Amino acid sequence: MISDCKHLFIGLSRRSTGEASYMIKQLSSLSSLENVLLVVNRTLENVVASYKGKKSFHDMTGMPFQDILAELRDFFKNFKTVTLIDINAFFLEYNIREHQRNDFLYFLEEIHNSGIIVSIVDYFGTCTLSEEEYTKRLYAARERIKSKIQGILVTTRIGYYLRKFIPERMEIQLIPPLKGPLIIRPIPLNREEVWNNRVIGYKNLLGIVPRKREKKNRKTVFVGLSRFFEYTVEHLIIRNLCKGIFFKLKEVLDIERIVCIDPFSCIEGIDLPKGMRLETYKWLEAGNLEQILEEALFAGLFIPYGTVGTLALNCGVPFVSFYASTSSVLSDNFRSLMNGQLFPGFYGLGIWEDEIYFPDLAYSNPYFNSVSFCDICDSHAFINLANDFKNGIAEERVQHYQNWVTTLNTPLFSSCFDYISHLSYKAKIGGNC
Repeated sequence: MISDCKHLFIGLSRRSTGEASYMIKQLSSLSSLENVLLVVNRTLENVVASYKGKKSFHDMTGMPFQDILAELRDFFKNFKTVTLIDINAFFLEYNIREHQRNDFLYFLEEIHNSGIIVSIVDYFGTCTLSEEEYTKRLYAARERIKSKIQGILVTTRIGYYLRKFIPERMEIQLIPPLKGPLIIRPIPLNREEVWNNRVIGYKNLLGIVPRKREKKNRKTVFVGLSRFFEYTVEHLIIRNLCKGIFFKLKEVLDIERIVCIDPFSCIEGIDLPKGMRLETYKWLEAGNLEQILEEALFAGLFIPYGTVGTLALNCGVPFVSFYASTSSVLSDNFRSLMNGQLFPGFYGLGIWEDEIYFPDLAYSNPYFNSVSFCDICDSHAFINLANDFKNGIAEERVQHYQNWVTTLNTPLFSSCFDYISHLSYKAKIGGNC
């Protein structure tokens, strides 16, 4: 099968469900998948089950870092182009250190210089384009993370982890300027920019033409939990947080049903407000998810840049991102939701490393202006959220987003793929690009 393929799209992480589902939608939009191979970790087999193109699976979990490089070097030789679809998730999951990150990037430069066109899907704008940008963003992120963990004592388990490991893990996410490999940035998570021959963008609407939906009284809320939570946040904390939020929602909105993607069975059996029921699923295929979203008042995540958010907005469904602007030590409201547990602030729950990219990603980006942010540290947050629905503001945000994406001039993924294929042809007949 490999010998028939020229173009490799590869995911290295076993928890990158969003990146994998993101990519199969893009690949499925191509006119032909004849020469394309998708490779992901075997644990994601169910995530890519609906993909009709050629696919294969690996399991490098637990392999020494240098063995991973050797395995990839040998494998990449079979292709004309190699696109990495989850490099940030890979760095986090494998606890990559700075020198290993640099070795990996040098390895990609070597592969690219050998005539194989290497590209990185830069979902979150973590690939910097100059040393000045790299230095400036690194310093700003170091300052921001301090405010999120303020009040969390270093003598606690979470306090030690945040100070000992998070700064380096956060900094590893920011990628220094690359010389050869291409950077591919999907819109709308990234801002529309002026592209060049190495930094290219494509419009990614997940195969859904933005549409309005029928107005009616909806009493269902969809909530998604990330697979990354399983290893970064204690299950009790997630249970307490979800329970607290569900009770708050019931106080201000007429909610009867919560549908939740819970990949690690974390919130099954939690206490619920009277008159509310909970349905949990480890995974939902796109068609089933869209059906549930159609029934939902809104889609809620603990990550403002999650795939489900884009899917919801395209389907005309308001997208709510729950976040904490400060630690539970400094917020009575947050601490109450957590049953007194100490916990740092967050944009993406359990992903404090996103301080390195999310504020920059969201800056002047119309996509994030369309998200309904709910700061659980704010005592009025849930009342304000309810008012947004009662006054039509949440629906206006959706319409703002849909109006914006219709004006985008960014090409589709197929054009991006054609460009990369063309570069591989040039490399074959004329040397390196």
